[in-house]
Amino acid sequence: MRRVLFAILLLAATSVQAQHALRGVVTEPDGITPVEFATVTLSPSEQWAMTDLQGTFVLRGIAQGKGVLRVTCV
Repeated sequence: MRRVLFAILLLAATSVQAQHALRGVVTEPDGITPVEFATVTLSPSEQWAMTDLQGTFVLRGIAQGKGVLRVTCV
């Protein structure tokens, strides 16, 4: 029983370690003015976040690998 529990805990720890967070700030072209309420989407996972009043966003639980980050704003 101990070996099975250890294996399950090890797999759980491995899967948690394989996930990352991506943080950033969306600004206007001047590089100073934050863009509020923009949608930031990561493809191919289609995870998304919305920027706050300071233009910051966080995407959590992303798997390691390559992706395309797209920012849209109306």
